[in-house]
Amino acid sequence: MSDSKQVFIYNSIITVITYYLAVVSIFPPFQSLNFVTPLGFILMTLWVFVAFLLNRNFFVQTNVHTLFVFLFILITFIMPYLFGNPVIGNRYLNFGQVLFFYIMYEFNKANGHNDINEKIIKWTLPFIAITTIITLYNLFENPWISRSLKSNGDYSADLRIQGIGGYELVYFLVFLNIIAFFLLYNRVNLNLKFNKLLVPWVFYLLSLITILYANYFTALIMMTVGTLLIIITKERNLASMMLFNMFVLIFLFKSKEIFIYVTNIIISYLESGRTVERMMILQADIIGNGSNAGLLEGRYDTLNSSWYAFLENPLYGTITNEIMISNGFLTGFGQHSQILDTLALYGIVVGGTLIYIVSYPFFKRYAPSSVLNSLNFAMLVVTSIIFIMNNITPSIGFAIFFVYPTLYDKFSSKVKHDL
Repeated sequence: MSDSKQVFIYNSIITVITYYLAVVSIFPPFQSLNFVTPLGFILMTLWVFVAFLLNRNFFVQTNVHTLFVFLFILITFIMPYLFGNPVIGNRYLNFGQVLFFYIMYEFNKANGHNDINEKIIKWTLPFIAITTIITLYNLFENPWISRSLKSNGDYSADLRIQGIGGYELVYFLVFLNIIAFFLLYNRVNLNLKFNKLLVPWVFYLLSLITILYANYFTALIMMTVGTLLIIITKERNLASMMLFNMFVLIFLFKSKEIFIYVTNIIISYLESGRTVERMMILQADIIGNGSNAGLLEGRYDTLNSSWYAFLENPLYGTITNEIMISNGFLTGFGQHSQILDTLALYGIVVGGTLIYIVSYPFFKRYAPSSVLNSLNFAMLVVTSIIFIMNNITPSIGFAIFFVYPTLYDKFSSKVKHDL
């Protein structure tokens, strides 16, 4: 076999694996299959083996970030099994795919195959569109259907087989919405011609409507924060960026009060009509539902549980002890924050490594002379919110660590730097 043919076969294998993992993270019918998680691990292992044969220098001379990703995946998977907590090990094995997307992106980039990364994104767009349209149609019939999807159970599996997306789709769409808005808002600076705007417009509108109807309050806040950040930080003024960051922190604690205040202004201006009626219903729902009171207020107990578990054993975490199960739920930590849960389970070294891994792609792309910095900063803030406030699914990892850096590379050469 000639070297060129061998390289072609190896590239084809890792491309197919990457594409499969991307599609599975998005497409609900595939997620309903029982073997998805173990197959994902097998394919990730195969990807590493084939990629090593294709370019061993990438692994031998790898940067610190890539090394930390591999170590984090191995440690968070192996340690739970060593101390009798296989359920935690399986969870973090699935989470490993989130971080693995960035390694797959970087490997293709290092081999000069940015085009492959772009093609993988293009090939996933039909699956994203189909899933979003099916989900949105069902949301019109049942506004709570996406929230009713759980990680397991016959009912959830049946909904996924129908193509209905839940948490993993809605939060993926948040990041897709922010990227699409950035492209539309900066179309002149990015030299985007009219025929190149159709796809961003379609996915911006689809994601916007789906997020509005999906009843995920945190997703709505994240989308709003990302959009405002892109608008406010377009001029790349550091002072405005810091002021907005303070606003975000205030909003986390006082989101209900701010929402009620803003909607009251709109209601007083419109006076009557269907929009006013819907806003009043939404106000009543938010006031009456404590879980929607504020991003931190509604999750205080779960975040607090993980934080105090970390403080009790900051070096090694609670993973060295057997984690008990009560009524089908793990006890001893909050299970509602990827960052705080990792600190609670594994301690400061592993938890700090995760913080470094997540923040590295954004700090690497910080460029105050580029309009792309507004997108980078928006993505960093929104990513921080979801990693602190929620658990992370592979679909979110695909958006943050594959779609975003690939599109950033694509448009960095198109930016007008002298604005």
